Amino acid sequence: MICLSIKIHSFLDALKLIRKNQNKADFFEVWLDQFKKIDYKKLRNATPKPLIAVCKGISELGNFKGKEADRVKILENAIKNNFDYIDIDIHLKKELIQKLIKNKGNSKIIISYHNFKQTPSLKVLSKIFEKAVKMNADVIKIATFANKYSDNLVIFQLIDKIKKQKKNQIIALCMGEKGKISRIIAPKLGSLLTFIPITPNKLTAPGQLTLKEYKICHKIIYCSALKK
Repeated sequence: MICLSIKIHSFLDALKLIRKNQNKADFFEVWLDQFKKIDYKKLRNATPKPLIAVCKGISELGNFKGKEADRVKILENAIKNNFDYIDIDIHLKKELIQKLIKNKGNSKIIISYHNFKQTPSLKVLSKIFEKAVKMNADVIKIATFANKYSDNLVIFQLIDKIKKQKKNQIIALCMGEKGKISRIIAPKLGSLLTFIPITPNKLTAPGQLTLKEYKICHKIIYCSALKK
């Protein structure tokens, strides 16, 4: 499924983009750390599609610079306003993660791990996945940087392993130029979402495809295969 990611500073423009792109997305991901003021109710009412709330710090390519407790408050407000998914970093303090999970209401919790330097081994990534499972995550997201094309295979193996275990849902992908292929193939293997910037010039992670690029690649790979 396609998740359109929104990472812009203008709250009003974010609302317009969500309303304008209703038919292009299965999910919307909103980077709340980008806004000075947030009207959670307006965001929620902008679309019937599932909404993912994220509030990322500088190390995660976000813009949040405050205390971790304040970061959690932003995500708690998203929960109170019926956002469908709340994305939290696995490195956040354990007690803060547990606080969000305890008070998640009808929202689902995505515990995410990002590695912007490399792709660890399958063994290491499996341990990270299990750690997130023990934290009671509903969905686990693992995004690593591909320094070589074979790094994509590690992510594909991880998805296949989790799928066979029939455990929590997983979102897994490789970032960077050499990881682009994972954004097309991983969803077919069982990864819940592929992330695409809502506007071509507003990437939220290295190696993202635009919607046009994704559709072209998807058509070439999968439609051509069906014709054989």
